[in-house]
Order: sequence, then C-alpha cells, then structure tokens
Amino acid sequence: MATPSSPRLDLPPDLPKRTSGLWEIRTEGTLSSGPIRHYEERSQICLNATADQALYDIDLEAKYMTIAKEEGNCEAPVYTFDGESLDMTMQCTRKVTDGSTIATTVFTSRTTYLDTNHVITEHKRLDRSPAFMPEELIYRDTMTWIGECDPKAKFGDRIRIDSRMEGNEIQKSMRKDNIFDASRSRQKLMEDSLARHRQILEANSESH
Repeated sequence: MATPSSPRLDLPPDLPKRTSGLWEIRTEGTLSSGPIRHYEERSQICLNATADQALYDIDLEAKYMTIAKEEGNCEAPVYTFDGESLDMTMQCTRKVTDGSTIATTVFTSRTTYLDTNHVITEHKRLDRSPAFMPEELIYRDTMTWIGECDPKAKFGDRIRIDSRMEGNEIQKSMRKDNIFDASRSRQKLMEDSLARHRQILEANSESH
C-alpha cells in the first residue's frame, strides 16, 4: 500500500458564510452495531470567517485520521454544491484488524445551509471488508447561532458542555479547547504516524 497522505480540501468558492459569533452544536450519532449505539453531545464554538472555514478542514482531518491510524489512505474528497446543500464523498482503503486484508471506507456528508444562522450537517461512514459485516456510523451536527462571543474568547474557542452514551451522562464538567490548537496537535500526530509508516515501508523494501 502506498504511503498515506492527507487528502486535499478543495471546497466550492461560493459557500455561504456562517454568521460570526457564538454557535451551539448539538451532535447525535448512531452506530449500526456494537454495545454502544447512540451518542449525544452539546458544545459551543466562537466563529469568525477564518474559524468557519477551518471547521471544514478539521472535519475532513478527523475523518482521515481514523483511516491513517490503520495504515490506510484516502482519495481526494469530491464536493458538489447546489446553492443550498454541500455534498461530500471521500473513498478510502485501510487494513482490517488482523492486517491481512484490505477494507474500504466511504465517508459522505451533506451540509444544508438553512440560513446563515442555522446549518445542519449529516455525516455517514460505511465500512466494508471481506471479514466482517458492513458497519455504518451516522451522525448529525445541528448548528445554531445564539449570539455574540464572550469578549474574552478567541475565535475558534470551543466548549464541550455535556455528552451522553445511550442516554447516560458521560461528561459532567465542561471541557474547553481551541479548534486551531486541536488541529495543530492532530496534524503532529498525523505526521508522526506517516513517518512511522514510511519507516516500515522502507524496512520492508530493504529486506526483500
């Protein structure tokens, strides 16, 4: 398998811009199998035009990271925009748990701009492999503008307010971070992962 590389983000230029200020995000997710099947989270984020754009990068980055960890790779995502909804499809391949076979993963999403103060994104991940039944993860982010940011906040500041698994609370105190800091940390992890993978490929090449 070729060395993984992060897919390039190439968004349509005419996307609506979310209103600057404080946004609430309600996330609900469902997994088609496994003991934990329903997840909920509530968070808030302070946006300006730069942070608004970064949300697309961070979403793609997070999806890709799950594939890179399994020595996988993704094709460049394909975007289409019809003036109201942005659709994304990204095809990936990766190794399954035992490392002996290759699985495919398809990420799709649809971001619907109800207006500049209300945005809904529906995400799907479909995994297929010869060894396991297909598995689908579906989740939705409902974003609503709720006012101005705290005067002390930086753009990109995010607060995770609460989260639940199967209706049971799993987070009892607020967690704060900044999406730009989180992205830099994730990029460092990705670079380290890719470097290790290159070393493995080079070692395997030298042994033959």
